[in-house]
Amino acid sequence: MNKVAFKYYYLLVFFFAGLLLFSCNKESNLGSGPYFDAPQTAVKFFGKKPNPVDGKAGDKVTFEVIGLDKLKDYKFFINQIQAEIVNVTDSLATVIIPEGTSSGPAAVLTTDGQYFYGPILKIDGKVSADATFKVGSGTNGPIYTAYYNSAGNGMFLLGGSFTDFNSKSATQKINGIVKLSSDGSFLDYDAGKGAYGGLISTILPLAGQYYIGGIMSTYGDYTVDGITRINDDCSLDVGIDTLINPNSELKPEDDTVMAPKLNAYLSGNVVKLFEDANHNIISVGNITQYYSYYYQGSQKNNYYIDRTVMYNFVKIDDTGAMDSTYNFDPVLGYGPRQLNGNISDAIQLPDGKIIFVGSFTKFGTASAPKIGALTDDGALDPTFAAAIGSGADGDVYRITYNKTTGHILLTGDFTHFDGHQANGIVMLNADGTYNGDFKLKSYSGGSPNYAGQLDNGMILVSGTFSNYDNTVRQGFMILNADGTLAEGYNNTGAFTGAITGHVETSAHSVVIYGLISLFDNVKVGNIVKIAFD
Repeated sequence: MNKVAFKYYYLLVFFFAGLLLFSCNKESNLGSGPYFDAPQTAVKFFGKKPNPVDGKAGDKVTFEVIGLDKLKDYKFFINQIQAEIVNVTDSLATVIIPEGTSSGPAAVLTTDGQYFYGPILKIDGKVSADATFKVGSGTNGPIYTAYYNSAGNGMFLLGGSFTDFNSKSATQKINGIVKLSSDGSFLDYDAGKGAYGGLISTILPLAGQYYIGGIMSTYGDYTVDGITRINDDCSLDVGIDTLINPNSELKPEDDTVMAPKLNAYLSGNVVKLFEDANHNIISVGNITQYYSYYYQGSQKNNYYIDRTVMYNFVKIDDTGAMDSTYNFDPVLGYGPRQLNGNISDAIQLPDGKIIFVGSFTKFGTASAPKIGALTDDGALDPTFAAAIGSGADGDVYRITYNKTTGHILLTGDFTHFDGHQANGIVMLNADGTYNGDFKLKSYSGGSPNYAGQLDNGMILVSGTFSNYDNTVRQGFMILNADGTLAEGYNNTGAFTGAITGHVETSAHSVVIYGLISLFDNVKVGNIVKIAFD
């Protein structure tokens, strides 16, 4: 061993010897023997479920917990609501379920500010997740749209940004679209590779087929953009187009091309699709261009493309041909940019009127304060514009409509609508006027991200809030039509995520979907069926 190596060898020996000596001294200060006493926990819940495992306000429930009999003062909570303590032993605590609580964990708060959490107590009420809806682990990404065949077999067609449903991708490609039976189980379909390039945000059923829109670059093996049409089995609707072929005798296969029958392509993103009275298709979104392929004047793999600048609103027929009388300036030869912001959502009323919302404030030179409606030729509807007055003072993210009640609900980052206080949610009449019957109460911990009204008038709300009207509501609540909490319908526990839509399947059940990871303290996969007692 050379001198340098010898020197460093002994330095290392002394270093580790010092560490050993230090650790021995440290151990001797903490306790005798090889183990020292760990600090004692004041309170400890056992992992067992409470007895009974569920209940309602006023019921007695017992938890297995130690340490309470040694404390002089403490508080007992069920999902953040203080409970009355009835009896305590060395291993049990019996309390009364408090009014206004919802499913959640038991907890003890000691005088020094420490919380000790126990098992979850399920609160009985009128709302629960329907266990017969067999979606399993659901999707691995958000669901943005759903078609429900209420008049037929109860089939669901879901669109979004996901690549799996309940682990079915091991045997079938799933990209952005999935088909379910009425009980939520997976149905075989023929989408091929599905939709690539982004997401499906809207599904429009028409004449036994489906128009789908969103951000898409391919569907199956074919190029699409923004919009396309699929068959009932989810296969792309394709057909044969004739081409120019100067070498027809040598290459007869170049005489034709297989392509989507809907010869319409939209640059940007399509938010919603609607049908007009003549069964034409109106696309609404952050669109910048319409184009189509001129196959009859093209050769194989060298296709002419007709392009037209078109912003936000485009109408086509069932072949894909664009209507140049809709949102189109014949002098300019294109559809100019009208909005000074983006569109986030849109609805269609029973009379065909389309209402759109977003981050804009102008439509051309006219005022459009985060909301507007279209005329039959794609212009801004002046009557609706007058009805909304000063509109919303912040961006609107979501708009929903219930045809039974005739009410519109807006959700967004606003505090007023037409001068009326409306902290994130506002109700409008179908003509756009403010409806003062609904008044949102105060909330904290976050904000709403969805509001949708049911046929019975009650309103589903999701968000990031933790408290509503001085009541613990962890991200989900059901309101009466006036904005008060619906009694008996707010027993569910923690919710995490955002609803993007809902489908009423009966008077006693509704399917919610979106980006949802937790419902009533249980992990879910972006879709849940709620049962109402």
